[in-house]
Amino acid sequence: MSFWFKLRANQVCYQIKTWIFIRPLSFHKSLAQVSSAMHILHVYVLGFISIDCGAEAGVNYTEPSLDINYVSDANFINTGVRGIITSEETSTHTQRQLWRLRSFPEGKRNCYKISVTRGSKYLVRTVFLYGNYDGRNMLPQFDLLLGANLWDTVTIKNASIDQSMEIIHVSSLDFIQICLVYTGNGTPFITAIELRTLNNDTYVTPGSLERYMRCDLGSNTVYRWNHSYGLNIFLH
Repeated sequence: MSFWFKLRANQVCYQIKTWIFIRPLSFHKSLAQVSSAMHILHVYVLGFISIDCGAEAGVNYTEPSLDINYVSDANFINTGVRGIITSEETSTHTQRQLWRLRSFPEGKRNCYKISVTRGSKYLVRTVFLYGNYDGRNMLPQFDLLLGANLWDTVTIKNASIDQSMEIIHVSSLDFIQICLVYTGNGTPFITAIELRTLNNDTYVTPGSLERYMRCDLGSNTVYRWNHSYGLNIFLH
């Protein structure tokens, strides 16, 4: 089923089956601190969580091109191996959160556990940049789960291009689990995880919504939104 519609620059498209739903997003930004003793991320404005997967424990920095604060993933998972993309790739990808990753050569299923507010609606984004971190030039494919449910299959198509997946989800618990599952087609890995709270009346649906596309129809301009709206890290 096809629809023609006009999009303003701050709108996002999500698809349920054959229907396109459009609604402006609302985000909240804050600084974040990690408590290594309690393994809880304390967020001054709830829901703004940005995780640099593979960063050394205790790392906490602001990516200057985004003005976004990232923390290490060490307090969210205790499995996997830290890795870094090749020097050639780091010279191309200037944003620091893309330089490192966490891979999972052991175990079929490895999960991040992230504290959230029960009943709140989140936009969850996962980022993957292979960058030939293992020197093997073998592009992997693996499954991505949200809790016990299949979110999507991650197929790395180009070693030098970062890929992302997004889903809107309401957690029934006070945490969410993001799991990477080995399927026999290469070692799973992940580069970054980002969570943003949404208003509860945004995309009202009984289930979760996976991103179908993000588009600005009829424009010849590439937009990048001001960081005060929390949107700039989601658009390329």
